[in-house]
Amino acid sequence: MVCTVIVSLRPTFSDCDIGLPQPVNLETAISVENIIRSTGAIPATIAIIKGQPHIGLTRKQLEYIADVSSIPKVVKVSRRDIAPTMALGLDGGTTISGTMVLAAHAGIKARALFPQAPSVSNTD
Repeated sequence: MVCTVIVSLRPTFSDCDIGLPQPVNLETAISVENIIRSTGAIPATIAIIKGQPHIGLTRKQLEYIADVSSIPKVVKVSRRDIAPTMALGLDGGTTISGTMVLAAHAGIKARALFPQAPSVSNTD
């Protein structure tokens, strides 16, 4: 029996989250996905594009959602926001809870959430 690991990712590269600048946001997303692929797992970045949830984005979809200058408004999608985002046909980057809900519906158990790194302060 062959076991394939699928790792869900929340999109930390869109303006609605930590807001990495272009083109670093797309480069980061591709890099993280490539690291996951190098381990033999399958990356599944989760986002809502034009009201449709996507579990695992194509390169074109990654480029679309990361292009914060041409998308009018990418909303932040928590679990409570999934239905309204879909109903209104919006683009959205999922939060940790939104990612977990959509990943669970897709049957994905492995998750890489990559929360924003804590700030470092000098106490000297």
